[in-house]
Amino acid sequence: MRSSDTKLPVVHHGHRAARQHHSVRTTRSDAAARPSTTQAETVVGSLTILLLVIALLFGGGTSNYLISDLFVQLLAAVLLVYGVNRLRWQKLPLSIKQLLLILVAVLAIPILQLIPLPTALLMHLPGRRELWQTHQSLGIQVPMFAQWSLDPNASLAALRAMLPAAAFAVLGCQLQSIWLKRLALIVIVFAVLSVVIGVAQLAQGPASELRPYMPTNTADAVGLFANRNHYAALLVSALILVLGGLMEDGYIARPGVRKALRLCGWILLASIFLLGIALAGSRAAAGLAVGVSAIMVLMAMLQKRDGRNPLTRLALVLAIGGFVAFQYGFLQIVERFGQKGEEYRWAVLPDVLSAASQYAWLGSGLGSFPSVYAALESIDMLTPGRFQHAHNDWAELWVDVGLIFVVVALAFFVWCWKWTRELFNTGLLAQQQHIVRIVGGLLIFVLCLHSLVDYPLRTTTLSVIFTLACLFFAQPLTDAARNARS
Repeated sequence: MRSSDTKLPVVHHGHRAARQHHSVRTTRSDAAARPSTTQAETVVGSLTILLLVIALLFGGGTSNYLISDLFVQLLAAVLLVYGVNRLRWQKLPLSIKQLLLILVAVLAIPILQLIPLPTALLMHLPGRRELWQTHQSLGIQVPMFAQWSLDPNASLAALRAMLPAAAFAVLGCQLQSIWLKRLALIVIVFAVLSVVIGVAQLAQGPASELRPYMPTNTADAVGLFANRNHYAALLVSALILVLGGLMEDGYIARPGVRKALRLCGWILLASIFLLGIALAGSRAAAGLAVGVSAIMVLMAMLQKRDGRNPLTRLALVLAIGGFVAFQYGFLQIVERFGQKGEEYRWAVLPDVLSAASQYAWLGSGLGSFPSVYAALESIDMLTPGRFQHAHNDWAELWVDVGLIFVVVALAFFVWCWKWTRELFNTGLLAQQQHIVRIVGGLLIFVLCLHSLVDYPLRTTTLSVIFTLACLFFAQPLTDAARNARS
Protein backbone atom coordinates (compact mmCIF):
# COMPACT_ATOMS: atom_id res chain seq x y z
CA MET A 1 0.00 0.00 0.00
CA ARG A 2 2.81 2.36 0.81
CA SER A 3 4.44 1.72 -2.52
CA SER A 4 1.15 2.45 -4.31
CA ASP A 5 0.66 5.52 -2.13
CA THR A 6 4.05 6.83 -3.14
CA LYS A 7 3.42 6.14 -6.81
CA LEU A 8 0.12 7.95 -7.08
CA PRO A 9 1.51 11.42 -6.40
CA VAL A 10 4.32 10.77 -8.87
CA VAL A 11 1.85 9.81 -11.57
CA HIS A 12 -0.37 12.80 -10.74
CA HIS A 13 2.63 15.10 -10.85
CA GLY A 14 3.62 13.67 -14.18
CA HIS A 15 0.19 14.39 -15.64
CA ARG A 16 0.29 17.90 -14.23
CA ALA A 17 3.71 18.48 -15.71
CA ALA A 18 2.51 17.18 -19.04
CA ARG A 19 -0.47 19.49 -18.95
CA GLN A 20 1.71 22.42 -17.99
CA HIS A 21 4.17 21.58 -20.73
CA HIS A 22 1.32 21.29 -23.24
CA SER A 23 -0.14 24.58 -22.02
CA VAL A 24 3.21 26.35 -22.32
CA ARG A 25 3.76 24.88 -25.76
CA THR A 26 0.27 25.90 -26.85
CA THR A 27 0.75 29.38 -25.48
CA ARG A 28 4.06 29.69 -27.25
CA SER A 29 2.60 28.45 -30.51
CA ASP A 30 -0.34 30.83 -30.17
CA ALA A 31 2.01 33.68 -29.38
CA ALA A 32 4.12 32.77 -32.37
CA ALA A 33 1.09 32.56 -34.62
CA ARG A 34 -0.62 35.69 -33.35
CA PRO A 35 1.95 38.23 -34.57
CA SER A 36 1.87 36.86 -38.11
CA THR A 37 -1.93 37.07 -38.20
CA THR A 38 -1.93 40.55 -36.69
CA GLN A 39 0.81 41.69 -39.03
CA ALA A 40 -1.07 40.41 -42.07
CA GLU A 41 -4.25 42.15 -40.98
CA THR A 42 -2.28 45.33 -40.28
CA VAL A 43 -0.99 45.31 -43.85
CA VAL A 44 -4.50 44.85 -45.25
CA GLY A 45 -5.90 47.47 -42.91
CA SER A 46 -3.19 49.97 -43.83
CA LEU A 47 -3.79 49.44 -47.55
CA THR A 48 -7.53 49.85 -47.03
CA ILE A 49 -6.94 53.10 -45.16
CA LEU A 50 -4.66 54.29 -47.99
CA LEU A 51 -7.34 53.54 -50.57
CA LEU A 52 -10.00 55.32 -48.51
CA VAL A 53 -7.88 58.43 -48.00
CA ILE A 54 -6.99 58.65 -51.70
CA ALA A 55 -10.64 58.15 -52.66
CA LEU A 56 -11.75 60.85 -50.23
CA LEU A 57 -9.16 63.32 -51.52
CA PHE A 58 -9.45 62.74 -55.27
CA GLY A 59 -12.82 61.06 -55.83
CA GLY A 60 -15.21 64.00 -55.66
CA GLY A 61 -15.73 64.43 -59.40
CA THR A 62 -18.73 63.11 -61.33
CA SER A 63 -16.94 62.34 -64.60
CA ASN A 64 -15.13 59.05 -65.16
CA TYR A 65 -12.56 60.71 -67.44
CA LEU A 66 -10.81 62.90 -64.85
CA ILE A 67 -7.10 62.39 -64.11
CA SER A 68 -7.83 62.44 -60.37
CA ASP A 69 -10.30 59.58 -60.68
CA LEU A 70 -7.93 57.67 -62.94
CA PHE A 71 -5.25 57.89 -60.25
CA VAL A 72 -7.61 56.34 -57.69
CA GLN A 73 -8.67 53.66 -60.17
CA LEU A 74 -5.08 52.62 -60.93
CA LEU A 75 -4.34 52.25 -57.23
CA ALA A 76 -7.59 50.33 -56.75
CA ALA A 77 -6.74 47.91 -59.59
CA VAL A 78 -3.46 46.96 -57.90
CA LEU A 79 -5.09 46.58 -54.48
CA LEU A 80 -7.95 44.56 -55.95
CA VAL A 81 -5.51 42.00 -57.33
CA TYR A 82 -3.73 41.86 -53.98
CA GLY A 83 -6.98 41.53 -52.03
CA VAL A 84 -8.37 38.76 -54.24
CA ASN A 85 -5.06 36.88 -54.01
CA ARG A 86 -5.16 36.70 -50.21
CA LEU A 87 -8.92 36.27 -49.85
CA ARG A 88 -9.91 33.08 -48.01
CA TRP A 89 -13.45 32.36 -49.14
CA GLN A 90 -14.09 29.48 -46.72
CA LYS A 91 -13.40 31.67 -43.68
CA LEU A 92 -15.81 34.43 -44.65
CA PRO A 93 -19.22 34.66 -42.93
CA LEU A 94 -22.30 34.04 -45.04
CA SER A 95 -23.34 37.70 -45.13
CA ILE A 96 -19.95 38.71 -46.55
CA LYS A 97 -20.02 35.91 -49.13
CA GLN A 98 -23.42 37.02 -50.38
CA LEU A 99 -22.26 40.65 -50.54
CA LEU A 100 -19.23 39.69 -52.63
CA LEU A 101 -21.39 37.64 -54.99
CA ILE A 102 -23.60 40.69 -55.56
CA LEU A 103 -20.44 42.71 -56.21
CA VAL A 104 -19.33 40.17 -58.82
CA ALA A 105 -22.75 40.45 -60.50
CA VAL A 106 -22.43 44.25 -60.62
CA LEU A 107 -18.96 44.06 -62.16
CA ALA A 108 -20.15 41.49 -64.68
CA ILE A 109 -22.71 43.90 -66.19
CA PRO A 110 -20.28 46.24 -68.03
CA ILE A 111 -17.99 43.32 -68.86
CA LEU A 112 -20.83 41.53 -70.64
CA GLN A 113 -21.85 44.73 -72.38
CA LEU A 114 -18.32 45.11 -73.79
CA ILE A 115 -18.04 41.60 -75.29
CA PRO A 116 -18.20 41.77 -79.13
CA LEU A 117 -21.24 39.96 -80.51
CA PRO A 118 -22.43 39.31 -84.07
CA THR A 119 -24.27 42.32 -85.45
CA ALA A 120 -26.96 40.01 -86.83
CA LEU A 121 -27.72 38.99 -83.27
CA LEU A 122 -27.57 42.52 -81.87
CA MET A 123 -30.12 43.73 -84.42
CA HIS A 124 -32.75 41.71 -82.57
CA LEU A 125 -32.14 43.62 -79.34
CA PRO A 126 -34.53 46.50 -78.54
CA GLY A 127 -33.60 49.82 -80.16
CA ARG A 128 -30.75 48.41 -82.27
CA ARG A 129 -32.46 47.66 -85.59
CA GLU A 130 -33.42 51.29 -86.15
CA LEU A 131 -29.85 52.32 -85.39
CA TRP A 132 -28.30 49.96 -87.93
CA GLN A 133 -30.89 50.88 -90.55
CA THR A 134 -30.00 54.54 -90.07
CA HIS A 135 -26.33 53.70 -90.54
CA GLN A 136 -27.07 51.82 -93.76
CA SER A 137 -29.20 54.67 -95.12
CA LEU A 138 -26.30 57.08 -94.53
CA GLY A 139 -23.85 54.77 -96.26
CA ILE A 140 -22.06 53.82 -93.03
CA GLN A 141 -20.74 50.27 -93.16
CA VAL A 142 -22.23 48.01 -90.50
CA PRO A 143 -19.50 45.93 -88.77
CA MET A 144 -19.80 42.17 -88.42
CA PHE A 145 -19.25 42.39 -84.67
CA ALA A 146 -20.19 45.09 -82.20
CA GLN A 147 -20.58 45.54 -78.47
CA TRP A 148 -23.86 45.26 -76.65
CA SER A 149 -23.31 48.79 -75.31
CA LEU A 150 -24.14 51.67 -77.64
CA ASP A 151 -21.28 53.66 -76.09
CA PRO A 152 -18.45 51.19 -75.34
CA ASN A 153 -16.05 53.90 -74.18
CA ALA A 154 -18.56 55.08 -71.59
CA SER A 155 -19.17 51.51 -70.43
CA LEU A 156 -15.44 50.93 -70.04
CA ALA A 157 -15.17 54.14 -68.05
CA ALA A 158 -18.06 52.97 -65.85
CA LEU A 159 -16.25 49.68 -65.25
CA ARG A 160 -13.10 51.56 -64.21
CA ALA A 161 -15.19 53.70 -61.87
CA MET A 162 -16.29 50.56 -60.02
CA LEU A 163 -12.73 49.47 -59.21
CA PRO A 164 -12.22 51.58 -56.03
CA ALA A 165 -15.41 50.30 -54.41
CA ALA A 166 -14.63 46.71 -55.51
CA ALA A 167 -11.10 46.84 -54.09
CA PHE A 168 -12.38 48.43 -50.89
CA ALA A 169 -14.96 45.65 -50.48
CA VAL A 170 -12.45 42.84 -51.07
CA LEU A 171 -9.93 44.32 -48.65
CA GLY A 172 -12.47 45.47 -46.08
CA CYS A 173 -14.20 42.08 -45.79
CA GLN A 174 -10.91 40.65 -44.48
CA LEU A 175 -10.78 43.10 -41.56
CA GLN A 176 -12.25 42.91 -38.09
CA SER A 177 -14.81 45.42 -36.89
CA ILE A 178 -12.17 47.50 -35.07
CA TRP A 179 -10.58 48.31 -38.43
CA LEU A 180 -13.94 49.26 -39.90
CA LYS A 181 -14.45 51.70 -37.05
CA ARG A 182 -11.07 53.24 -37.81
CA LEU A 183 -12.17 53.68 -41.41
CA ALA A 184 -15.35 55.37 -40.17
CA LEU A 185 -13.24 57.71 -38.05
CA ILE A 186 -11.26 58.69 -41.14
CA VAL A 187 -14.51 59.52 -42.94
CA ILE A 188 -15.55 61.73 -40.01
CA VAL A 189 -12.19 63.54 -39.97
CA PHE A 190 -12.35 64.09 -43.73
CA ALA A 191 -15.91 65.41 -43.42
CA VAL A 192 -14.77 67.96 -40.83
CA LEU A 193 -11.98 69.03 -43.19
CA SER A 194 -14.53 69.35 -45.99
CA VAL A 195 -16.71 71.66 -43.90
CA VAL A 196 -13.71 73.88 -43.16
CA ILE A 197 -12.93 74.05 -46.89
CA GLY A 198 -16.60 74.71 -47.66
CA VAL A 199 -16.74 77.66 -45.27
CA ALA A 200 -13.59 79.06 -46.85
CA GLN A 201 -15.15 78.68 -50.30
CA LEU A 202 -18.17 80.72 -49.22
CA ALA A 203 -15.93 83.35 -47.65
CA GLN A 204 -13.88 83.73 -50.85
CA GLY A 205 -16.95 83.81 -53.09
CA PRO A 206 -17.59 82.37 -56.57
CA ALA A 207 -14.00 83.01 -57.69
CA SER A 208 -12.54 80.88 -54.89
CA GLU A 209 -9.54 78.85 -55.99
CA LEU A 210 -10.43 76.23 -53.39
CA ARG A 211 -13.09 74.76 -55.68
CA PRO A 212 -11.31 71.74 -57.20
CA TYR A 213 -13.63 71.03 -60.14
CA MET A 214 -15.18 72.99 -62.97
CA PRO A 215 -18.01 73.36 -63.70
CA THR A 216 -19.28 73.47 -60.14
CA ASN A 217 -21.74 75.27 -57.86
CA THR A 218 -19.92 78.57 -57.48
CA ALA A 219 -22.42 80.11 -55.05
CA ASP A 220 -22.42 77.25 -52.53
CA ALA A 221 -20.01 75.23 -50.45
CA VAL A 222 -18.87 72.08 -52.26
CA GLY A 223 -15.83 70.96 -50.23
CA LEU A 224 -13.67 68.68 -52.38
CA PHE A 225 -16.59 67.78 -54.63
CA ALA A 226 -17.87 69.13 -57.92
CA ASN A 227 -21.46 69.16 -56.71
CA ARG A 228 -23.04 70.61 -53.55
CA ASN A 229 -25.46 67.68 -53.29
CA HIS A 230 -22.65 65.14 -53.17
CA TYR A 231 -20.78 67.23 -50.63
CA ALA A 232 -23.92 67.35 -48.50
CA ALA A 233 -24.42 63.59 -48.92
CA LEU A 234 -20.96 63.08 -47.39
CA LEU A 235 -21.94 65.25 -44.42
CA VAL A 236 -25.18 63.33 -43.88
CA SER A 237 -23.16 60.09 -43.93
CA ALA A 238 -20.72 61.53 -41.39
CA LEU A 239 -23.67 62.67 -39.22
CA ILE A 240 -24.99 59.10 -39.17
CA LEU A 241 -21.56 57.82 -38.09
CA VAL A 242 -21.42 60.43 -35.31
CA LEU A 243 -24.91 59.66 -33.98
CA GLY A 244 -24.15 55.93 -34.14
CA GLY A 245 -20.91 56.49 -32.26
CA LEU A 246 -22.79 58.46 -29.62
CA MET A 247 -25.25 55.61 -29.08
CA GLU A 248 -22.50 52.97 -29.03
CA ASP A 249 -20.61 55.09 -26.51
CA GLY A 250 -23.48 54.54 -24.08
CA TYR A 251 -22.50 50.87 -23.73
CA ILE A 252 -19.08 51.77 -22.30
CA ALA A 253 -18.74 52.85 -18.68
CA ARG A 254 -16.39 55.82 -18.25
CA PRO A 255 -15.54 58.27 -15.44
CA GLY A 256 -17.67 61.37 -15.25
CA VAL A 257 -15.04 63.77 -16.63
CA ARG A 258 -14.21 61.60 -19.63
CA LYS A 259 -17.88 61.03 -20.29
CA ALA A 260 -18.55 64.79 -20.28
CA LEU A 261 -15.61 65.49 -22.59
CA ARG A 262 -16.71 62.85 -25.06
CA LEU A 263 -20.24 64.26 -25.01
CA CYS A 264 -18.83 67.70 -25.84
CA GLY A 265 -16.95 66.11 -28.73
CA TRP A 266 -20.12 64.50 -30.11
CA ILE A 267 -21.97 67.84 -29.80
CA LEU A 268 -19.19 69.65 -31.66
CA LEU A 269 -19.10 67.10 -34.50
CA ALA A 270 -22.89 67.04 -34.92
CA SER A 271 -22.97 70.86 -34.95
CA ILE A 272 -20.26 71.01 -37.61
CA PHE A 273 -22.02 68.56 -39.91
CA LEU A 274 -25.49 70.06 -39.48
CA LEU A 275 -24.07 73.51 -40.17
CA GLY A 276 -22.22 72.20 -43.21
CA ILE A 277 -25.41 70.63 -44.59
CA ALA A 278 -27.27 73.92 -44.18
CA LEU A 279 -24.49 75.94 -45.83
CA ALA A 280 -24.34 73.51 -48.75
CA GLY A 281 -27.93 74.41 -49.59
CA SER A 282 -28.91 70.88 -50.58
CA ARG A 283 -32.62 70.40 -50.01
CA ALA A 284 -32.41 66.61 -50.29
CA ALA A 285 -29.58 66.44 -47.74
CA ALA A 286 -31.45 68.72 -45.33
CA GLY A 287 -34.48 66.47 -45.49
CA LEU A 288 -32.35 63.33 -45.06
CA ALA A 289 -30.58 64.85 -42.04
CA VAL A 290 -33.92 65.55 -40.36
CA GLY A 291 -35.14 62.03 -41.16
CA VAL A 292 -31.97 60.38 -39.87
CA SER A 293 -32.14 62.37 -36.64
CA ALA A 294 -35.76 61.31 -36.11
CA ILE A 295 -34.88 57.63 -36.70
CA MET A 296 -32.01 57.82 -34.24
CA VAL A 297 -34.24 59.41 -31.60
CA LEU A 298 -36.83 56.68 -32.14
CA MET A 299 -34.19 53.98 -31.69
CA ALA A 300 -32.92 55.70 -28.56
CA MET A 301 -36.45 55.55 -27.16
CA LEU A 302 -36.55 51.82 -27.94
CA GLN A 303 -33.17 51.35 -26.30
CA LYS A 304 -34.50 52.97 -23.15
CA ARG A 305 -36.74 49.96 -22.64
CA ASP A 306 -33.65 47.75 -22.23
CA GLY A 307 -32.46 49.75 -19.25
CA ARG A 308 -30.17 52.12 -21.17
CA ASN A 309 -31.00 55.74 -21.78
CA PRO A 310 -29.04 57.45 -24.59
CA LEU A 311 -32.11 59.54 -25.39
CA THR A 312 -31.08 62.48 -23.23
CA ARG A 313 -27.57 62.66 -24.68
CA LEU A 314 -28.83 62.22 -28.24
CA ALA A 315 -31.51 64.87 -27.81
CA LEU A 316 -28.93 67.27 -26.34
CA VAL A 317 -26.53 66.71 -29.25
CA LEU A 318 -29.26 67.21 -31.86
CA ALA A 319 -30.73 70.23 -30.10
CA ILE A 320 -27.43 72.10 -29.88
CA GLY A 321 -26.32 71.02 -33.36
CA GLY A 322 -29.68 71.99 -34.82
CA PHE A 323 -29.56 75.38 -33.13
CA VAL A 324 -26.12 76.10 -34.59
CA ALA A 325 -27.27 75.06 -38.07
CA PHE A 326 -30.44 77.15 -37.74
CA GLN A 327 -28.54 80.18 -36.47
CA TYR A 328 -25.94 80.31 -39.25
CA GLY A 329 -27.38 78.33 -42.14
CA PHE A 330 -31.14 78.82 -42.01
CA LEU A 331 -31.29 81.57 -44.64
CA GLN A 332 -29.13 79.54 -47.01
CA ILE A 333 -31.42 76.51 -46.96
CA VAL A 334 -34.60 78.63 -47.11
CA GLU A 335 -33.34 80.33 -50.27
CA ARG A 336 -32.69 76.92 -51.82
CA PHE A 337 -36.23 75.73 -51.03
CA GLY A 338 -37.56 78.88 -52.66
CA GLN A 339 -35.70 78.34 -55.93
CA LYS A 340 -37.48 76.66 -58.83
CA GLY A 341 -34.68 76.46 -61.37
CA GLU A 342 -33.92 72.81 -60.60
CA GLU A 343 -37.46 71.63 -61.28
CA TYR A 344 -36.03 70.83 -64.71
CA ARG A 345 -34.87 67.49 -63.35
CA TRP A 346 -38.49 66.46 -62.83
CA ALA A 347 -39.58 67.79 -66.22
CA VAL A 348 -37.14 65.54 -68.08
CA LEU A 349 -38.29 62.38 -66.31
CA PRO A 350 -40.88 61.49 -69.01
CA ASP A 351 -38.13 61.57 -71.66
CA VAL A 352 -35.93 59.41 -69.45
CA LEU A 353 -38.69 56.83 -69.02
CA SER A 354 -39.34 56.95 -72.76
CA ALA A 355 -35.70 56.07 -73.40
CA ALA A 356 -35.97 53.24 -70.90
CA SER A 357 -39.01 51.80 -72.67
CA GLN A 358 -37.27 51.94 -76.06
CA TYR A 359 -34.31 49.85 -74.87
CA ALA A 360 -36.57 47.70 -72.72
CA TRP A 361 -35.15 44.62 -71.08
CA LEU A 362 -31.45 44.76 -72.00
CA GLY A 363 -30.61 48.46 -71.75
CA SER A 364 -28.41 50.66 -73.89
CA GLY A 365 -25.15 50.06 -72.04
CA LEU A 366 -23.80 51.25 -68.73
CA GLY A 367 -22.73 54.89 -68.97
CA SER A 368 -24.41 55.45 -72.35
CA PHE A 369 -27.27 57.55 -70.96
CA PRO A 370 -25.98 60.99 -72.14
CA SER A 371 -25.70 59.79 -75.74
CA VAL A 372 -29.01 57.94 -75.70
CA TYR A 373 -30.89 60.81 -74.09
CA ALA A 374 -29.44 63.35 -76.55
CA ALA A 375 -30.90 61.32 -79.43
CA LEU A 376 -34.35 61.05 -77.81
CA GLU A 377 -34.65 64.41 -76.04
CA SER A 378 -37.89 66.21 -76.83
CA ILE A 379 -37.73 69.65 -78.43
CA ASP A 380 -39.33 71.30 -75.40
CA MET A 381 -36.48 70.07 -73.18
CA LEU A 382 -33.59 71.09 -75.42
CA THR A 383 -30.86 73.06 -73.64
CA PRO A 384 -27.54 74.56 -74.81
CA GLY A 385 -25.56 72.07 -72.72
CA ARG A 386 -25.50 68.29 -72.68
CA PHE A 387 -27.71 66.53 -70.16
CA GLN A 388 -25.19 64.29 -68.38
CA HIS A 389 -27.35 62.53 -65.80
CA ALA A 390 -31.03 61.98 -65.13
CA HIS A 391 -30.77 63.20 -61.49
CA ASN A 392 -32.56 59.96 -60.69
CA ASP A 393 -30.01 57.19 -60.69
CA TRP A 394 -32.62 54.46 -60.49
CA ALA A 395 -34.23 55.67 -63.72
CA GLU A 396 -30.86 56.18 -65.41
CA LEU A 397 -29.72 52.66 -64.55
CA TRP A 398 -32.99 51.34 -65.93
CA VAL A 399 -32.06 52.99 -69.25
CA ASP A 400 -28.47 51.71 -69.17
CA VAL A 401 -28.97 48.16 -67.94
CA GLY A 402 -32.64 47.23 -68.25
CA LEU A 403 -34.03 44.19 -66.45
CA ILE A 404 -30.57 43.01 -65.44
CA PHE A 405 -30.39 46.02 -63.17
CA VAL A 406 -33.75 45.06 -61.66
CA VAL A 407 -32.48 41.52 -60.93
CA VAL A 408 -29.27 42.72 -59.30
CA ALA A 409 -31.10 45.42 -57.32
CA LEU A 410 -33.64 42.88 -56.07
CA ALA A 411 -30.81 40.56 -55.01
CA PHE A 412 -29.25 43.39 -53.04
CA PHE A 413 -32.52 44.33 -51.34
CA VAL A 414 -33.23 40.69 -50.49
CA TRP A 415 -29.77 40.56 -48.91
CA CYS A 416 -30.55 43.72 -46.92
CA TRP A 417 -33.93 42.37 -45.83
CA LYS A 418 -32.51 39.02 -44.73
CA TRP A 419 -29.91 40.51 -42.41
CA THR A 420 -32.30 43.20 -41.21
CA ARG A 421 -34.65 40.46 -40.05
CA GLU A 422 -31.80 38.82 -38.15
CA LEU A 423 -31.11 42.16 -36.50
CA PHE A 424 -34.71 42.55 -35.36
CA ASN A 425 -35.04 38.91 -34.33
CA THR A 426 -32.08 39.22 -31.96
CA GLY A 427 -33.36 42.46 -30.40
CA LEU A 428 -32.81 45.71 -32.25
CA LEU A 429 -30.48 47.22 -29.66
CA ALA A 430 -29.77 44.26 -27.43
CA GLN A 431 -26.01 44.33 -28.02
CA GLN A 432 -23.37 46.98 -28.64
CA GLN A 433 -22.52 45.20 -31.88
CA HIS A 434 -26.01 45.92 -33.22
CA ILE A 435 -25.20 49.64 -33.46
CA VAL A 436 -22.57 48.91 -36.13
CA ARG A 437 -25.09 47.14 -38.32
CA ILE A 438 -27.78 49.77 -37.71
CA VAL A 439 -25.39 52.52 -38.81
CA GLY A 440 -24.53 50.52 -41.93
CA GLY A 441 -28.19 49.97 -42.72
CA LEU A 442 -29.00 53.66 -42.29
CA LEU A 443 -26.15 54.68 -44.58
CA ILE A 444 -27.35 52.26 -47.25
CA PHE A 445 -30.91 53.53 -46.95
CA VAL A 446 -29.93 57.22 -47.08
CA LEU A 447 -27.65 56.91 -50.11
CA CYS A 448 -30.17 54.78 -52.00
CA LEU A 449 -32.93 57.26 -51.17
CA HIS A 450 -30.76 60.19 -52.23
CA SER A 451 -30.23 58.43 -55.58
CA LEU A 452 -33.90 59.06 -56.38
CA VAL A 453 -33.16 62.78 -56.83
CA ASP A 454 -29.45 62.75 -57.68
CA TYR A 455 -26.51 60.47 -58.52
CA PRO A 456 -24.27 60.39 -55.41
CA LEU A 457 -22.92 56.87 -55.97
CA ARG A 458 -21.37 57.91 -59.29
CA THR A 459 -18.66 59.73 -57.33
CA THR A 460 -15.72 57.61 -56.19
CA THR A 461 -15.84 59.03 -52.67
CA LEU A 462 -19.48 58.17 -51.98
CA SER A 463 -19.30 54.78 -53.71
CA VAL A 464 -16.48 53.82 -51.33
CA ILE A 465 -18.47 55.12 -48.34
CA PHE A 466 -21.46 53.08 -49.56
CA THR A 467 -19.21 50.01 -49.64
CA LEU A 468 -18.08 50.76 -46.09
CA ALA A 469 -21.76 50.91 -45.10
CA CYS A 470 -22.33 47.48 -46.65
CA LEU A 471 -19.35 46.07 -44.71
CA PHE A 472 -20.78 47.55 -41.51
CA PHE A 473 -24.16 46.01 -42.26
CA ALA A 474 -22.63 42.60 -43.10
CA GLN A 475 -20.81 42.26 -39.79
CA PRO A 476 -21.86 38.91 -38.24
CA LEU A 477 -23.48 38.96 -34.84
CA THR A 478 -21.80 37.10 -32.00
CA ASP A 479 -23.36 33.99 -30.50
CA ALA A 480 -24.29 36.04 -27.45
CA ALA A 481 -26.18 38.47 -29.68
CA ARG A 482 -27.99 35.69 -31.52
CA ASN A 483 -29.02 34.05 -28.27
CA ALA A 484 -30.01 37.32 -26.62
CA ARG A 485 -33.73 36.63 -27.05
CA SER A 486 -33.79 32.92 -27.61
